[in-house]
Amino acid sequence: MPIAPSIKRSKKGPISRSETPAFKEDCRTVERNPSTKPMFSQIATEYLTLRQSGKFGKNTDLDIAEFRLNLFVELIGDHPINTYTPTDLQAFIDLMKSWPAKQRDRDSNLTPRQIIAGNQEFHLETLALKTLQEGYVAVVKTVFGSRTTTYDYSNPIAGTKLVYPDSARDSVPTEPLSKKKVDLLLNTGVQLGLLDNAMLPLLDLLTGRRLGLLVHLQASISAKNLKAYRSRRLAASSTATVSGGEFRTRQMPASAFSFSTISSSKSGFRSGRKSKAMSLFSENL
Repeated sequence: MPIAPSIKRSKKGPISRSETPAFKEDCRTVERNPSTKPMFSQIATEYLTLRQSGKFGKNTDLDIAEFRLNLFVELIGDHPINTYTPTDLQAFIDLMKSWPAKQRDRDSNLTPRQIIAGNQEFHLETLALKTLQEGYVAVVKTVFGSRTTTYDYSNPIAGTKLVYPDSARDSVPTEPLSKKKVDLLLNTGVQLGLLDNAMLPLLDLLTGRRLGLLVHLQASISAKNLKAYRSRRLAASSTATVSGGEFRTRQMPASAFSFSTISSSKSGFRSGRKSKAMSLFSENL
């Protein structure tokens, strides 16, 4: 039986990689089918408004989501929601591979595309893979599927398989504090005599909130629901010490519970720097 001749590597076959794949085109100007459906920006606005209605006060997560959705529109364009394709989302990922991870590296005088063009050699730190997947791309995918029933359209990117760049950084691994470290942290905080140092690490452990957010708490915390942040003031009624790994409480006036030391305007700290200050406090134990 004759054996079919092998194709030499130098010979061009019917299959080859495209030097200019579709996702490399400028999606802002790509021709699309006519549509009467709402624009992406309208769907995104309604999505954010609905999420805001269930929140109390200013919400940083929504601010971040709004920024990322506007960035998508800036890079890919604002089109009728049902005229997007998986190629648009892949194009977004391809552009974002050069997006600087740190805000200070993004010149506010430049457009997003100019910022990306200036980091093609990756001299600035790029996004972590997890941030790209679960942050920037995830919120865009959520918006696409958020109003399908309301406006009677099929999610144009449902089931899309995406390719992420090798340049995306691995996330920095984190490890939980050991019981010994936690006990030392809480005991030291109490011994220092400052309510900030005594209460912030404890509240952080109980709620899982970032320290930079905890210093702005205006809420009443009950034993039944640690996350029922509804009142206008933090009216905690006790402080905790640690003995043999167990928490013990003693009554304190509600007026004493304010994080005046670390949240004072005189300190000049922003939320992120407050978190860093408390982190340094724990690291120096």
